[in-house]
Amino acid sequence: MLSVRLYNDTLSDIEVQTNSEVDQLRFIAPPTVTIDGVPCEEVVVLSRNFLMCKVPPSSSTGSKTVVVSVSGSPDLILNNAYEYVDAVSDFYISSITPIIGNAGDLLTLKGNKLNTISTLEIGGIVCSPESSGNDEATYRIPAGSPGEEVDITVTTSGDSKTYRFAKVFEYEK
Repeated sequence: MLSVRLYNDTLSDIEVQTNSEVDQLRFIAPPTVTIDGVPCEEVVVLSRNFLMCKVPPSSSTGSKTVVVSVSGSPDLILNNAYEYVDAVSDFYISSITPIIGNAGDLLTLKGNKLNTISTLEIGGIVCSPESSGNDEATYRIPAGSPGEEVDITVTTSGDSKTYRFAKVFEYEK
């Protein structure tokens, strides 16, 4: 599985994963990553199947194609893998804290239109909000195993979109 972690100032730390044939890709040359044809900055190879980069700015919102290339030829094309949002009118999450914690702690989300969250799951367990405002929402962290890394999944009301943040929270050891 290849993981590409994309980050910027508006929507933090989105991980794109694929089970495509590029799994055997070895980054013998520095890879390039583009979003809708625009090169990402600060591409860092963390392992043979994991890289990270900073998302370039875009003049339009919506879903975009992510392309990972080694030696100039596209090795991986992920259609609609990244979505640019309107920071004023669209739902987005700019931070999730803490990233390491214990059951019973409060998880804080910051962003925009957080009061439109209909469901939040931590490690597959649905959580009720402790507080929910437009730009901040808090949830009580459910029980989990020490050292376990879990996904946070958010579904919004109205458009019923689901956002998955892969392994962004870890239970303290």
